Amino acid sequence: EDGIRDHCVTGVQTCALPISRTSHMLASGSLDHEVRIWNAKSSESIATHEFGKPIASLAFHALGEIIGIASGHQLYIWDYSKSDLGGAKPVSILRTKRSLRAVHFHPSV
Repeated sequence: EDGIRDHCVTGVQTCALPISRTSHMLASGSLDHEVRIWNAKSSESIATHEFGKPIASLAFHALGEIIGIASGHQLYIWDYSKSDLGGAKPVSILRTKRSLRAVHFHPSV
């Protein structure tokens, strides 16, 4: 793949591209069930995770390298900064009866 454009355009209908406030990171998620974290300066993919369901929404936490992900009936939290160390896989923190459509962190949390 050529990078973020391919992840957001090729064969998918939705793509979320929030940018971290504390760094130069960008996140993409799509109907291909993957979330990818990108270095916005170099366009290099630095972390990828397969969720098994389409990605509905993404949000960076304002205070760190944590991202919230809505996928299927679950809400995940992922500390992507530790992905290159072989740890910190996304953790499901909420399971619902209906599909989640959006995730957002409150500014004061």
